[in-house]
Amino acid sequence: MTNAGAEPPEFGASRAADGGLPQEQLEALWEIARLANEDLELQPMMQRITDGLARRFGWDLVALVRILPEENRFECQAVTTHLDTPVRAGYSRPLGSGVVGRVALTGETICLDDVSEFSGFVETLNRTASEICVPVRHQGRVVAVLNAESSQPAHFAGQQLLFEAVAEQISGAVARGLLYEQVRARSEVLETLAEVSRRVVDGRALQDRLEDLVDYLRSRFELLLAAVMVSDDEGQYWQERAISMIPRVPIHRRQWPIGAGIVGRAVTQGRTVVVEDVREDPEYIALNDETRAEVVVPLKFGGRVLGALNVEMGDATHLSEASIGTFEAIANQVAGAIELAVSNRRLSEKERQLADANRELSLVNEELSRLAGVDELTSLANRRRLDRCLADESRRAQRHGEVLTLALLDVDFFKAFNDTYGHPAGDECLRRVASCLRSHAVRAGELVARYGGEEFAFVMPRLPLEEAEAFIDRTRRAVTELEIPHASSTVSEFVTLSAGVASLRPAEDNEVSDLLARADRALYQAKESGRNRTCRWTPQLTEPRATEPET
Repeated sequence: MTNAGAEPPEFGASRAADGGLPQEQLEALWEIARLANEDLELQPMMQRITDGLARRFGWDLVALVRILPEENRFECQAVTTHLDTPVRAGYSRPLGSGVVGRVALTGETICLDDVSEFSGFVETLNRTASEICVPVRHQGRVVAVLNAESSQPAHFAGQQLLFEAVAEQISGAVARGLLYEQVRARSEVLETLAEVSRRVVDGRALQDRLEDLVDYLRSRFELLLAAVMVSDDEGQYWQERAISMIPRVPIHRRQWPIGAGIVGRAVTQGRTVVVEDVREDPEYIALNDETRAEVVVPLKFGGRVLGALNVEMGDATHLSEASIGTFEAIANQVAGAIELAVSNRRLSEKERQLADANRELSLVNEELSRLAGVDELTSLANRRRLDRCLADESRRAQRHGEVLTLALLDVDFFKAFNDTYGHPAGDECLRRVASCLRSHAVRAGELVARYGGEEFAFVMPRLPLEEAEAFIDRTRRAVTELEIPHASSTVSEFVTLSAGVASLRPAEDNEVSDLLARADRALYQAKESGRNRTCRWTPQLTEPRATEPET
């Protein structure tokens, strides 16, 4: 793998001499090699590569996907296209599915002049005619797949050598990015376990600690339900001790026979039970119709089963050995807290040492909790995470001489909404708006955050101001199309947003605060101009450029 600033790779010159790759393609390879070495994080690096390839060659769609063999699937990490497609960062399918899945599974290049000749082809552009997929190998192992699609037949004929050379150039950088992600994932697990430890060992009553814990777990892992169940003293029943669920529904029954349900199976067998589709499990006790996957981990202490940690989610897409292992580690901490709370015995020397260690871990976790970045109401990034993202993206943009774009969006007449419908309805309104905004963040590096109250922020690295303005206006209109009633609004019968968009190229003489100030000024202008519209920042806002509101 070549480094940025080094001489072009020798193999490129030799291939040109042999009649392999023309000079234009060699120059493209050199650019891709440079882009691959400019970022340590996987998604931004892959996005740069797909953007660079699409810009160089004008392909309809270019994507890079990573292989997740332990989960038997592949996941899109970066995509560049000017056409409508369901493919976006996070898009996933099983290994073996479609052309990409076949290459991910077999590690063999596939170049199709006519996609209709491929059995099991999965349409993603509605008019794909030709496609090429090349495995990206590192040390003999397929770590990613480079995919390109075109609406023209045989568009990639004779270009297999170029694609394989690109795959060779980026393989080391992709492997390095994957390793970086693994290290970061381990760090996040340690942060989660530290937070769990802090919540279960503080001085409050056990019930308060458990209720706080399940609320945290549900929010942290985006679960539909998190609960701690305990066995009675005789071991005849298991009963709900603390539960957090979405939506919150009344539970009229609080205990079940010890062997009942999936929880009972885990308690009586003393092992973790994973059900990927509860609809196929006759023992599932339904509390939420949206639940599809369930994990139950027995709470063990000293060889005894005290109860179970139960988590439920909408699907099993992100259920992996690593996540199950994290739940098992959490269950161990919860079991210890329960045992310590219900026992009247004095702590042994070993138990005192464990308590001391947990107190020290709590001190470390206070710093980790400062870095926590999820807004509890909307599940979007919070202000702290937004500030960290802006600082990181500003440094990255300054390093590469790129533009950084920010939009601030405000729910129009939100105080009047709360006065009319009540604060619970206001909270639900913010959650629906947040979900809509989040669904539009498809490019790698984009971030949607709750800026404060009814204000939201949308970070768009590398997106020019004009494109960002049009994109934010489409997003704002999508919120209106949710048709959330707003009888107190003077601009629409439904909830609407006002938006301000600004961008700059970070340099030593400007800061993130400058970008925030510009976006805020543009948002103010949108409100002053009548609300329900998008304004971009310009040096003179006396005659703002604004998108007219919908009629």
